[in-house]
Amino acid sequence: MSLFQHSVLPPDLEREIFEFSALSRPVCIPKLMLVAHRVKDWVEPLLYRVLVLGYHDGYDPFPWFNPDLVCSLVRGKPPEFFSAVRHLMLSPTIGCEPETLAILSMCTQLEDFCVFDAYDEWLPSIVSPVLTHLCATGESLLPPTHPLFSNLTHLHLGGDEDDVASTCDALAALPKLTHLSFGGEGFEFVRASHKILELSQSLCVLVFFEHSKVWHWTHADIAQVTRDVRFVVMPRRNTVDHWYARIQTGRDYWGDAEAFVTKRRTGEMQCSPLRP
Repeated sequence: MSLFQHSVLPPDLEREIFEFSALSRPVCIPKLMLVAHRVKDWVEPLLYRVLVLGYHDGYDPFPWFNPDLVCSLVRGKPPEFFSAVRHLMLSPTIGCEPETLAILSMCTQLEDFCVFDAYDEWLPSIVSPVLTHLCATGESLLPPTHPLFSNLTHLHLGGDEDDVASTCDALAALPKLTHLSFGGEGFEFVRASHKILELSQSLCVLVFFEHSKVWHWTHADIAQVTRDVRFVVMPRRNTVDHWYARIQTGRDYWGDAEAFVTKRRTGEMQCSPLRP
């Protein structure tokens, strides 16, 4: 008898170990896929759990996908393959190709979408009923009345809105929205956002990212907004870095804003400052 007996783990435990390893460091998944066919079947979908298209640089520990690879996946994989995608970031550099629209329509379990200067055709292609996080910049954003917004809990708007009043009314009516943030130079949006705070039945935090500290936050026109403990001012930050960090660590500016709102609400911040 051999001194070393071959031990076999139960398949469920073996799969759990490989999936844990894959999620801990997704950039290593291609190597794990070489271990065995069954391991490839387990971990390959996790490789595309975070999908970034249109950027030339990856972000450790996530892999980067070139457009040619993604196009080959669209042509060679069944549609349900993309149901593994949970987080998706798109840059306009990828273009409005048929493959891009196909990916959007096949990400049926997409929970988190970050998009910059979206093409008009992009957002209507999303059919995921579980999309809860949306970060969108640029002027091509769909109106908040679109069904895409109905299940959102976290929304960041990075552009300046043309019809501020209508946008605020629509945002206030979103039934599940608890966290809203916006940037840009929109003093008008800040002034009108008191309607969101007054009318929304669900909103817990409203964050404004200022480009510089030149605004006069004591201005009478925005007194209704600044008096609300849910309104928080934060310095502008890198959207891409924050998006990656939130996925990797689970920490984000929303948590910081929530903690700050709690301090204002309980009176711990006696002078009620706007910035954490």
